[in-house]
Amino acid sequence: MLTHKNVATTQIYADLIDEKKRQAAEIIKLNIDINKKTDKKFGR
Repeated sequence: MLTHKNVATTQIYADLIDEKKRQAAEIIKLNIDINKKTDKKFGR
């Protein structure tokens, strides 16, 4: 858990972490989409 004397500081870090999670999820999604296309192309 993030704790700071100033709640705004905690919010900034929380927003940064959320953005990193979103980016990671998007990369995973793209990799899954690519794998599905490859599987279809090669009849898997």
